[in-house]
Amino acid sequence: MDADRQLYSDLEKKITNGRFLLEKKTKIALAGNGVRVVSCNISPSAANRILVIGQSNGVFGLFNAESLESIHSFQISESKIDSISINHSGEWIALASKEHGQLFVWEWKSETCTTLSSI
Repeated sequence: MDADRQLYSDLEKKITNGRFLLEKKTKIALAGNGVRVVSCNISPSAANRILVIGQSNGVFGLFNAESLESIHSFQISESKIDSISINHSGEWIALASKEHGQLFVWEWKSETCTTLSSI
């Protein structure tokens, strides 16, 4: 564990020691009553700083990670989005619904998508 700490950034070192500062707090409105955030992910790419939030009603939102301005939002299923993954460049987003056995892969800038379902 201590050997791993040498690889941490200054922010990670402060967080693991329990010291950090809250710079900004923002609320994001969710679509519908009783809706919860069930999954989220943030892009590691400096060029495409995006935040993706999956909701319990199958809706997901794509936000600018710096300003939290909404970029896209739509519903891919009636069921919750169990998992979200963003590729390293921040261009491709994968959303999974366990209940339906579906994987939705989306290139958000061109709005190209593919849906894969298990049999």
